[in-house]
Amino acid sequence: TGMWECVDFYPVSTVDSNGLDTSYNGPGIEHVLKASLDDNKQDHYAIGTYDPVKNKWTPDNPELDCGIGLRLDYGKYYASKTFYDPKEQRRVLWGWVGETDSESADLQKGWSSVQSIPRTVLYDKKTGTHLLQWPVKEIESLRAGDPIVKQVNLQPG
Repeated sequence: TGMWECVDFYPVSTVDSNGLDTSYNGPGIEHVLKASLDDNKQDHYAIGTYDPVKNKWTPDNPELDCGIGLRLDYGKYYASKTFYDPKEQRRVLWGWVGETDSESADLQKGWSSVQSIPRTVLYDKKTGTHLLQWPVKEIESLRAGDPIVKQVNLQPG
């Protein structure tokens, strides 16, 4: 699968609908192994079991092992990482969204690419083989008010 970047490893509950701190293990818990593949700039993941005594992770389905099976996103999404938010008891996923502008256009505008909207990540209890993701609830606050703006003169810069 080539070189791996931004490797992520974290537990997910198979019974509850909340995120878990990295140290959780035991019954009702699976572990996600995620890797950003440098060769194709895609993020792949697999779900499996972690044995802390042997320090060994085993995929539930070897045919969907990390790098050859499931993808986190099917767009231009790469180099994602998660963190645990203890206040909201959730795992939050951020990723990098690459653009297709030329290098000269990037230099002219002074920036290149963007961070994705943060997503909450949970184990999909229905399939038992996938992760569920959706924008964090705070995104809803950006939808307040009338989205139509009239008579605005935007200046360069």
